[in-house]
Amino acid sequence: AVPSVPPIEGLAEAGYLTHATAFDQNELPAKIAILGGGPIGLEFAQVYSRLGARVEVVEMLPQLLPREDADAAQVVAETLEAEGVVIRTGARVERVCGEEGGAKLVHVAVEGESTTIRADEVFVATGRRANTGGLGLEGIGVELDRGAVRVDGTLRSSVKGIWAAGDVTGGLQFTHVADYQAKLVLRNAVFPFAGKASYASVPWVTYTDPEVAHVGLTEDDAKARHGDVATYRYEFADLDRAIVDAETKGFVKIVTRPNGKILGSTVVASGAGNLIMPLVLAMRRGIRLPQLSQIVYPYPTMVEGVKRAADSYYREKFAGRSGSFLRKVVRWLT
Repeated sequence: AVPSVPPIEGLAEAGYLTHATAFDQNELPAKIAILGGGPIGLEFAQVYSRLGARVEVVEMLPQLLPREDADAAQVVAETLEAEGVVIRTGARVERVCGEEGGAKLVHVAVEGESTTIRADEVFVATGRRANTGGLGLEGIGVELDRGAVRVDGTLRSSVKGIWAAGDVTGGLQFTHVADYQAKLVLRNAVFPFAGKASYASVPWVTYTDPEVAHVGLTEDDAKARHGDVATYRYEFADLDRAIVDAETKGFVKIVTRPNGKILGSTVVASGAGNLIMPLVLAMRRGIRLPQLSQIVYPYPTMVEGVKRAADSYYREKFAGRSGSFLRKVVRWLT
């Protein structure tokens, strides 16, 4: 994939950076405006800020990290703001103007009011698009969908014998997904019984500090899709290992059906990309939350936060209808 640059008036003339060009810079800009509050925009915002630049992030939607759990996005926003990053959500960039000497003026509309950001550089982080230009795919009958190769569940294109894997398919644009797809393509191209791709338990991570790791549905998406769901959350501020390591910012959130089937999980923590994996495995193998709670975890570790969140399943059961029964038994015994 290549950076997707929106048609903002004056942007091309003023010049801009992307994740593909930022590493070619030899000097740190004193101030940088980042257009886009998704994973790439926020990862680079924190990097630039910690290197000493003044950073402003402009996001058109009302929430940073729009695909993530709202509570997770809030933790990241508060962390960045505490580090000095200025965040503007619900903001639309109207135009960009270049000044003599190389400075740039970013004109932004927020809730009907206009404001101007003066920056040394503009960083565009508004997504990526499939890089299929120049391959001549249309000429041989390969169907494209908004520039991406249209594939079926087995990752085969519209032309027999041509397969696609990775960002060019227009799906989840992650290196680990491309690796998964490439292995599936190899299998399907060689063996007669084709397997279909499944993305229900694919995790992804935003590499801010703290990290945000996610798999499955967010709490809001699960409620919209299933209605009756249960949410279990544990704060790392209460975990012994997190306290000792001074890494108490963040939480584990697990969303399930009433029977404990896991629909999705979010982990916000230092090293969240590692901590999400027991939950990925649980979703992949159909392991329900009560079973996840019964596993013995080493103490003291950060992954124990997953266990504590899973333990909430039994606590809520005991506190509910089962709890009233248990209280009656205890009173009878005493």
